Amino acid sequence: MSMMQRHFDGEKLVALMEPGNLTRTDTGKCQSSLFTLLADGKSKAIRLKMKLQIADPFMALKIYHSEKVKALRNILLCLSPLIFFALINSDWIARLLAVSGSFMVLNGLLFYNGFNPAVNLLNIKSKYYLNSTKQQREFRNNTYKGVLIVVGVLLLVRNIYFLIDCLGVYEQGKPFLFEINGRVKHNNMIFGAYFFDQSLVFEEENGSNIACHAIYYPHVFAYGKVYKLHIAPNSNVILDATNVQYP
Repeated sequence: MSMMQRHFDGEKLVALMEPGNLTRTDTGKCQSSLFTLLADGKSKAIRLKMKLQIADPFMALKIYHSEKVKALRNILLCLSPLIFFALINSDWIARLLAVSGSFMVLNGLLFYNGFNPAVNLLNIKSKYYLNSTKQQREFRNNTYKGVLIVVGVLLLVRNIYFLIDCLGVYEQGKPFLFEINGRVKHNNMIFGAYFFDQSLVFEEENGSNIACHAIYYPHVFAYGKVYKLHIAPNSNVILDATNVQYP
């Protein structure tokens, strides 16, 4: 078999082992061809893919799906505090706990992925991963982790504000909240995702403006309408709102 023919067979084998293409009937053929291709000293990309799958030809498929499962798990973890709406009758207390809990879970995930040496933030199917050296991959992976740690530290400051609000509500109840009547002046939100965040500016009766966020709120704050608001004073999150009119 010529070198060119072997290279062609190697490319076909790599394509065969992509997720979704490999079947159990191909297992024996793949395993018998792996060591031959590796011994021939083919390109780094082919050798790396082969090494990943020598022990188990389905390894790439398993890794591919495990990464998707991890991403879905992290999203569900961040949204898990929404269960407070089912456990607590008072919506504004449930909203405070749900928003605070989501930010704290997100903070924990950022620090876990940033400080855990076993976590790999690179896509193992990317061309960069397959064609780079171990030192290059480690440097980029550590760079990504550094970014996560910095974002985690910044988010930790905001979580301290949530904690202060939770303690204030625990000690004083609803009177701890900032109460205003305000007309909606701006509402910046992602279309279809208003439940998760609405960045709002309200105009008070005296003409001053106040900026705040509506998180986990079931309706859109309509431009020009007047609302009676109860706002967490430190985190600036709306916990309760009623549509009213100026006297």
